[in-house]
Amino acid sequence: MSWHCVKSNLLKCPGILQSELDYSEPHVITKHPITCTKNSGKINVTKCVNEMLQVAKHNEKKPEQIFSEVVAKVDRNTKALMPAEEIVKRRLRRQKSKNNPINPNCLNQLVIENDWCYLGNKSTRFLLHDNGIEETEPIIVFATNNCLRYLTETSTWYIDGNFSMTLLIFQQLYMIRVNINSVFITAAFILLKNKTETSYQEMLQIIILKCAERNLFPDPQIINVDFEKAVINAIKTVIGEDVNHKHPTIWTLVTKMRHENAADETKVTQRQLGTIGPPLKNKRYDILKHLCEECSDGNRDIPIFLNAIANFIRN
Repeated sequence: MSWHCVKSNLLKCPGILQSELDYSEPHVITKHPITCTKNSGKINVTKCVNEMLQVAKHNEKKPEQIFSEVVAKVDRNTKALMPAEEIVKRRLRRQKSKNNPINPNCLNQLVIENDWCYLGNKSTRFLLHDNGIEETEPIIVFATNNCLRYLTETSTWYIDGNFSMTLLIFQQLYMIRVNINSVFITAAFILLKNKTETSYQEMLQIIILKCAERNLFPDPQIINVDFEKAVINAIKTVIGEDVNHKHPTIWTLVTKMRHENAADETKVTQRQLGTIGPPLKNKRYDILKHLCEECSDGNRDIPIFLNAIANFIRN
């Protein structure tokens, strides 16, 4: 197996190393006296970044947590040569996305199984119900047992659909939120294929049934909903006519619009008077400016500066 120098494209380095297929017995075939010189700092940086990528591949930690934990273990010189944090975190996010199954284009391709049915280390079930692709009203519900208990403990529900967060194969992500100890939490996430009254009825029936299987019997007295008639009718059918269905009045909407307009005018006036700064600059611009300033101040020598610019362009 042959390995070409990493600088073969950039600097036309002729360096070649050969090894066995299992990476054993490496030996140099050709090398350049300048471009192939050992750079311990860059080697340490590469090892550090590779360690982060391995953690991202096999761990659910957030990119910022992985970055801080790994960087805390390296020496000062390696920290100085590290790429910008945002660049590294972008690579970590890309690495994490590779762990995801292929994004389905239709319901027939959608299979939720294994780790995707649980939270964390598989100690908590998250997928509550999936009625399958054969149903006329495909519905997938995510909720933990604790969340079902929260639905039972409160008498007021807040339910609404989100169209921007859903998949192409579903029309909306529906959420049921409750107030527990003055904290609003989402107790159930429901993926709906359709926006029909039948879909909403089945969604609520599934929630009620799954609660009953666990000896939980929710009895909401107030359900805050939007103006969608199909949802209101489904609530009356499944939960009861006596439930108070609240939704914002026209005057509440007008009030919110007035507040929004006043806030916008305030921002415009502050900008004109110079009491607030201009919009934040592009982060990539700030990174490039910082690299140039470090080079001009003598904090980075030319080879390290050029290497940082190369990494910046590649990422």
